[in-house]
Amino acid sequence: MQGLVAAKLWEQAEQAARTIPDTGQQAQALGAVVDGLVAAYRDNAAALTPGSTRGQPNRGEWLRIQARRLVGDLLGSQHWLLAIEPLGKLSPVEVATIGEEILAQKF
Repeated sequence: MQGLVAAKLWEQAEQAARTIPDTGQQAQALGAVVDGLVAAYRDNAAALTPGSTRGQPNRGEWLRIQARRLVGDLLGSQHWLLAIEPLGKLSPVEVATIGEEILAQKF
């Protein structure tokens, strides 16, 4: 599965991760796919120049959407903590909001 992530074969990496029967190991594998997607998204965003994507599908947006979808899957599982770091890289504001909500419920 790591080889698929390294090769940036996102769909195949996700499929391989989802075949892992142990939920903890599956969550770790999905987390690795998310980390790869987030890194690719950030690299893509850093490489863009004005007009460089004119007339082309927005690959960065596709990477972001896929990463957020998998983050959502992790957030909905018992392994939700694995989603916090990649979510913070995609949207720091959302992580701050989660933290504020957690703190508000404790008092």
